[in-house]
Amino acid sequence: MKFRSLLSLALFVAAIIPAATAHADRRAFLETYEYNTLPENNIELEFWNRQQRDSFAPDSPRVMSMQIELEYGITSRWEIALYQTFVEADSPAAFVQTSLHYDATKIENRYRLGDRGAGPVDVTLYFEVEREFGADAWELEPKIILAHDFGKLTAAFNAVFKFELERERSAGTNETELETKAESGWAFGLSYELSPKFKLGAETFGSVELASGHETTALAGPSISWAPTPNLWIASTAAFGITDDSARFQFGFVAGLGM
Repeated sequence: MKFRSLLSLALFVAAIIPAATAHADRRAFLETYEYNTLPENNIELEFWNRQQRDSFAPDSPRVMSMQIELEYGITSRWEIALYQTFVEADSPAAFVQTSLHYDATKIENRYRLGDRGAGPVDVTLYFEVEREFGADAWELEPKIILAHDFGKLTAAFNAVFKFELERERSAGTNETELETKAESGWAFGLSYELSPKFKLGAETFGSVELASGHETTALAGPSISWAPTPNLWIASTAAFGITDDSARFQFGFVAGLGM
């Protein structure tokens, strides 16, 4: 019911915003970032939803996360965004459920190095800072976005690095210790434009923890992007886990409203 209400709201807002004022930063994938950024002085509101489960069993643990993102085009190549993230978890077998709650704040920057198609590969630089709620923890995420158009076919690759910094207090003392974690990751997608409104494709994404154990997650699956109006688009991916450390299934969508 929550998702139907959210989609209905998005469609209603899109209908009342004049198309001439909208410059949507349309996506073809859920996880893989492409080359485009918002035009200068344009604003876009995005709604994200991801749902994961460890297996297809009825009592499998599940996690749902939601993000509300506000994007702004500072220049024709530089975009900044503010995220508010909410999480809900459910583990029926253990009779444990956490209700939807505020999880973190994120600030994202993306900068395009040139005009689309000007070189053999389009390059965008990405940097995100996340502040976790309820803990003295920060996450830094630099990313390099590479893309190229082959007519109606677009290929995009993201090289991802994450650094987590958390200050923990030692038990029974006032002393604190800085814990650090690092991981690398990737996302790769191919999409084909069937028409101005529809794109079909597939993507794969995952990460490798750079500590002892080297936990590796990897998922892959089909994607679809639909732009029913000039100022509204929706992209969705259904992905299946392909390593033992991965969630068995993830479904998610992101809806963007140009304003």
